[in-house]
Amino acid sequence: SPSASIFLTKLEYDSQTFNKTVFIKWAAPWCGHSQDLAPIWDRLVLSTIAIDDSSILIAEVDCAKESEWCIEMGHTAYPTLTYGDSSTGGIFLQKYKSVNKSYEDLLKFVQEKLMNKSFCTPGNVAACTDEKRDRIRHYSDKSISDLKVLIEKEESLIDEAKKKFEKRNKDLQVEYD
Repeated sequence: SPSASIFLTKLEYDSQTFNKTVFIKWAAPWCGHSQDLAPIWDRLVLSTIAIDDSSILIAEVDCAKESEWCIEMGHTAYPTLTYGDSSTGGIFLQKYKSVNKSYEDLLKFVQEKLMNKSFCTPGNVAACTDEKRDRIRHYSDKSISDLKVLIEKEESLIDEAKKKFEKRNKDLQVEYD
């Protein structure tokens, strides 16, 4: 049966999620766990439509079609559920970490955690803890060139860690053989 979900694409994300709190399922149709969650998610979508709260969007991303975007967003295990304020292009969405993914649990989460809630984002620092607010201000006060230098340093550390991992992995394989 056809899905009740609204499917998001990277190209249309901003227009479809503008000024909304989102709950997004990042899934792949070939994944058994995604298939198991599909009817529960559809029921959740229909239930929230019935609630008629236009400030909430429950949607999904087909990571088979939007694979580059899913990888870019760090979603490579399926399904991954994220939620929060959509105003930052999805980069500040939080992961739903509960193992409870029954319809009842997800509906309760939407009702208790997403309806009428404000989320901490650079555009809404009033909803942040002092620690997060300070961190946002710390980076907001930096110039673009300073931020690029910080990013380059972090990317260098990531590359270094990858090289160490690959070397250690090869060494372990040699030891195993």
